[in-house]
Amino acid sequence: MNRKSIFRQIQNFISENISTYDLTVLEDQLIITRQIKGVKCSLNIRCQGFVVEYLMGYPVNLIKNIELEKQFELLLLDEMKKYYNDDFTFGGSSASLGLTSPIADVRIESENDVIGYCKNLQRYISEVEKEFFYPMTDIKNLSAYIAKFSYENNLKVMVGSRFPVMTLKKMFLLRVGNQMERYNEYKEGLFKQIESFPIRKPKRAEEAKLFMENFEYIVKMLEIQNPDLLSSEEE
Repeated sequence: MNRKSIFRQIQNFISENISTYDLTVLEDQLIITRQIKGVKCSLNIRCQGFVVEYLMGYPVNLIKNIELEKQFELLLLDEMKKYYNDDFTFGGSSASLGLTSPIADVRIESENDVIGYCKNLQRYISEVEKEFFYPMTDIKNLSAYIAKFSYENNLKVMVGSRFPVMTLKKMFLLRVGNQMERYNEYKEGLFKQIESFPIRKPKRAEEAKLFMENFEYIVKMLEIQNPDLLSSEEE
């Protein structure tokens, strides 16, 4: 077998058995997607080739809430947008989400291996849809998940972008979801981190000024309770 034939077999299986999902191929990655309540939900799976076999990696589960991304981007200064990307709003591994039907790395050598993989993948997608995709389309559930992690452990939450924008995005999601205790903790933690940034990285002192400027702007915008940003609290 080769990667192309493996992808084709999986694509046919998904088309016949999980018709609500689309499958696209990007180099060595399978991207399985669907829209749920206006949110793009996807599983990204890498297929690595070796001498006589292929290895299907762990799925990476992602959601992209375009409306939330648009709202957040409005809070970024133009100079800060180089640290931002909207590839995804939130991502979680099988382990971090506590899923009971995870797919470990799977070795593929024959068509029978692909058939077995597809059946496991179908069960996995069903659970991800129920336990992750549908719940996380609701900002309150997404915010509550982030709030499970202290600021010291915030890197365990994937939201896309680079420091400090990724942390500003977490602050935004916590605030919009009304997780005020964690929001205040993240605000204090990020302030201290940015404040010490030019001491730890003196060559990036000018960047630190920009980071602090955008931090103060976002805090101001979030805490005057801009109705366009915080409409979910009023529901």
